[in-house]
Amino acid sequence: MTPIYQTSTFAFRGVNRPGAFEYSRSGNPTRKALETCLASLEGGAFGFAFATGMAAETTVVMMLEAGNRIIVHSDLYGGTFRLFEKVFRNKGIEAVTWTFATWPKRSANWRAAPLPYGSNRRPTR
Repeated sequence: MTPIYQTSTFAFRGVNRPGAFEYSRSGNPTRKALETCLASLEGGAFGFAFATGMAAETTVVMMLEAGNRIIVHSDLYGGTFRLFEKVFRNKGIEAVTWTFATWPKRSANWRAAPLPYGSNRRPTR
């Protein structure tokens, strides 16, 4: 079992020759073991662990492109709301609020519904 490394820096092999890990914020053996374990449990090739939910959200949303929309619920955490309003809106990524109350209006006019992630085409009926 991998021990918990409570350190911020790691030894170099020599001048300008870092080892597998340099500084805990960029990676450390404890986090690497967690990520490997999570990937294994989920049947994935890789696992990722983040220190905060905002870091995880930002990383996922950065995979989107200008013109993409993401469906979000109407009661977002304030930091997430500001992330979409102040950062991602400027990059052309739009957060579309979805609630049960507004769904009948959106589904009645399916052309106004958000595009699915990664899709540039409207669904056909």
